[in-house]
Amino acid sequence: MTIAKADKHLRAGRHGEALKAFRKILDADPENAAAYCGLAALSLALGKPDSAAGMVLKALSIDPDCGDGHKIFTRVVGELETPEEVAQLYFGHSQDLKAKGRLDAALTIYRKALRFDPTLALTDDHDSAHMLAAGDLQAGWMAYEWRDTIAAPGPFTDRFWNAEDLTGKTILVWGEQGIGDHMMFANCLPDLIARVGSSGRVIVETDRRLVSLFARSFPDAVIHGSSYFKGTTPVGTQNLDWLKDYPEPDYFVFLGSLPRFLRPTLESFPKAGTRFMADPEHLTLWRQRLRDCGPGMKIGICWRSLRMTEETSLYFPPLACWRALFALSGVRFINLQAGSTDPETAEIGADLITFDDLDLVDDLDGAASLIGALDAVITAGTNIQWLAPALGIPTWTVAKNRKDLDWGLLGQDHYPWVPDLKVHFAEEDDDLTRIFETVAGEVTMLPKPAELL
Repeated sequence: MTIAKADKHLRAGRHGEALKAFRKILDADPENAAAYCGLAALSLALGKPDSAAGMVLKALSIDPDCGDGHKIFTRVVGELETPEEVAQLYFGHSQDLKAKGRLDAALTIYRKALRFDPTLALTDDHDSAHMLAAGDLQAGWMAYEWRDTIAAPGPFTDRFWNAEDLTGKTILVWGEQGIGDHMMFANCLPDLIARVGSSGRVIVETDRRLVSLFARSFPDAVIHGSSYFKGTTPVGTQNLDWLKDYPEPDYFVFLGSLPRFLRPTLESFPKAGTRFMADPEHLTLWRQRLRDCGPGMKIGICWRSLRMTEETSLYFPPLACWRALFALSGVRFINLQAGSTDPETAEIGADLITFDDLDLVDDLDGAASLIGALDAVITAGTNIQWLAPALGIPTWTVAKNRKDLDWGLLGQDHYPWVPDLKVHFAEEDDDLTRIFETVAGEVTMLPKPAELL
């Protein structure tokens, strides 16, 4: 029995004979992609698109380049009844391609699946974290494209940027993660803006709390913000009416996908790291307010995440470990901890100054102005570690964790995103206490404010 004879039965409407013929072919050759394509076409003829989906996936698994298979795949997509069924078809094909190492093709199909069912992003296996933490940027950034924080790209599924020439083009950059991630990946925006040139346009959709800071720091880009990341669900495309005021985007890219093309190696990172610009007028006002607090170095401190759980609390050094820092003389500590509690401030027992009129959660531009007026910042692993050094402020991060588990280091001893940031890791409280003693000594070596000279 040949494929041609089986196809002849199918075209003539002799479905029973066609079924027997295709099965006979598969009995002799179980890996015959054409026979599976025939069974898929037969299932469609019988009004069974769900069965056709399984058959065409098998055909494309055997031969990913099967032309007839791709044609039938498109037909099956048109026959499936629900978005979830379409998503599963795309997703199944993408996972098979991914397993075969055909990653670019897999990613294209995977993104089509997300358009119909964004929850499929939650299947991330987190392999990218291990790859990036080990310094394998090429494989790590590709694996990162399956991260579980992304959502459906909406109408932009077929406009993903894959390093095409951007001269004179409009590209929409979509921030899909938390505040800290937006600030970290903003490291790539100057390069993207340069690629577009003066005849094109970069449009950045970010968390609305970052709009003012980003607009000032990246004046050649359009900055818009309608989302508010709460750390619980992926940020997806929302109301896009505001885009009507700008040229139709030629390309679309997630903010976290930019490093794949713009930071493929450690050498591709700028030596100066990310740079933000605080509001000059507010910066002047904060400098005056800090002078009014009395003489001494003004050092900002942040000791934990805003949203603490029993699990996440394990990754922040206890305040008891900070005591060597708090014992420094000639220092006034500035509270940068959003949601700080009275018991915490009492435990610090230092000259801690809290500005109750500054909302450290919603007014990030105000927080940037305050931080820009400080002499130094010491923080746990929070978004402050990206904001403060990008403002040019000497900054230390002390994390209760293993260094090799922090993928943002990309296998280095420092963060390539902000190379001036001094970072320390330890798991045991005794080690953390010694680290803070070291940090306290380094703080005393900083240039003294004018009033102390």
